[in-house]
Amino acid sequence: MTSNWQWDLGIALLSGVALLTVGYIYEKAAEWKDKRVHPALGRIVAVGDHKLHLFYKESVGPTVVIEQGAGEPSRLWWPVQDKIAEFASVCTYDRAGYGWSEPVPAGRTIAERAEELHILLTTARIPGPYILVAHSYGGFIVRCFARDHPDQTAGLVLVDTPEEAAFFRREVLNFYSRPGVGSLMSPSSYWPPVSRLKMCRSYRI
Repeated sequence: MTSNWQWDLGIALLSGVALLTVGYIYEKAAEWKDKRVHPALGRIVAVGDHKLHLFYKESVGPTVVIEQGAGEPSRLWWPVQDKIAEFASVCTYDRAGYGWSEPVPAGRTIAERAEELHILLTTARIPGPYILVAHSYGGFIVRCFARDHPDQTAGLVLVDTPEEAAFFRREVLNFYSRPGVGSLMSPSSYWPPVSRLKMCRSYRI
């Protein structure tokens, strides 16, 4: 009986390993196929230990940087980007884990995301100062960027961005924790850059 039980356990474990291996190979093959069928339109830029996708259209005038809301890939803003490119330089990018950008571990703060944007623009040699256009959750990131880099910020355009105090409300936290909305964001990254409370860099929950 003991021998049969050990044999059954061994078969189950081997089957599990085989299924995981097949799933991993299938996922990697699908990613490889997607990259061939849907190549990145912009540049893949190294930002620390990962890479981000940046799509830049150079024109006259100032540089407009678009920061999308939670769970949004940059391509949703490409029609707007095309219009802006008629009178100004403009770029969109995919935050880590979205679109063509590589994923990173969860638990990133607003300040970390803002600094990542700064490194991306600097590394890609996108000329500033920048007019930062942000939707919803992205507004928290660009306000933190503007606070930390005022010399590189020409202005802010906020689209449906809540005030910072809104993130003290539990229903707002619950919304951004929904799958597909903020799946790559831990609660520590929800808290906004409230300068007067000095929480942009240090506060975690």
